[in-house]
Amino acid sequence: MEFSIKLNKLHTILIATIISFAIAFTKYNFEANLTDIVIDAQAGIVVVFAFITSAILWALLTLSIYKLIRASINAERVKVISYALITAILMCLAAYSVGSSVEKKNALLDSANPATQPERLRELVGFQSGFGYEIDNRIARNPSTPRDVLESLYAIQGQVGTDFSLASNPNTPNDILIKLSKYSDNAWRDYILSSLERNPKVKRNKLYFDQSMVLHETTPSELSN
Repeated sequence: MEFSIKLNKLHTILIATIISFAIAFTKYNFEANLTDIVIDAQAGIVVVFAFITSAILWALLTLSIYKLIRASINAERVKVISYALITAILMCLAAYSVGSSVEKKNALLDSANPATQPERLRELVGFQSGFGYEIDNRIARNPSTPRDVLESLYAIQGQVGTDFSLASNPNTPNDILIKLSKYSDNAWRDYILSSLERNPKVKRNKLYFDQSMVLHETTPSELSN
């Protein structure tokens, strides 16, 4: 009888471990796979955080499922309800994490896709992907981003990477490109100018730099010449 009880417990542990591992690994896989889309310094932090939280989920879920099965075998109704509730909460947290990862992945892909509808790009401004303001940067580079959205992105303070992206986008309004060429932060000005030099408007001489490397609009008569 004692051997049978021990064997049952071993089986219970094995079942609980396998089920919880499958759920925790799925959560980790969805979260860590976001780093395949984004080349960012924070990618390592995202992977480590996903690993730690998934490991904690695995441990807690293994324990709760084990306790739930043992309580069911022993017909302990109160414990069954308690551990079933705990297990359900942990599974809901895992499902929420997976759903959030899918939403972030779609946002990252849509924000960089030229085929994305303008309405969708508007919705994505300021979206928290876990990679700083990567979504805003992608929207700022997207050639399909509407003018009003590009203007709103320029108005956000402190997002230097977004300014780099705006500087190279041919749809960025001229007045914003001119303002960017006057960038006051010397630490970033060269990077901004480098992005502006790649802008098709500058390459096609619709905008030109003066000796101080400040942009100006080319007049129709100058273009014709």
